[in-house]
Amino acid sequence: MTYDYHCEKCNAQFEETLPIADRDLPTDRPCLQCGAHSVKRGIAAPFFSYEGNKTLEQRARAGAGSDFVDIMKSIRKRHPEKAKDGTKQTVHY
Repeated sequence: MTYDYHCEKCNAQFEETLPIADRDLPTDRPCLQCGAHSVKRGIAAPFFSYEGNKTLEQRARAGAGSDFVDIMKSIRKRHPEKAKDGTKQTVHY
């Protein structure tokens, strides 16, 4: 996996691809720029990619079957105000 690291003293940032068991090894070494022993592992955002520009409903029809589509339609009917504002909200059906 690829991990992000930064030096708390000089703010240098770097990443390394390491096995999970070795992810903290760079924190034991000095910073490559300033030599300080203040390297910390950061939190990296995961990368997500969708194939093409299909909507969630179109992808569901192609693979997951119509149950998902039917559930989404019923949620939209019962909560039309939440389906239009574009915000992420949990809706129980």
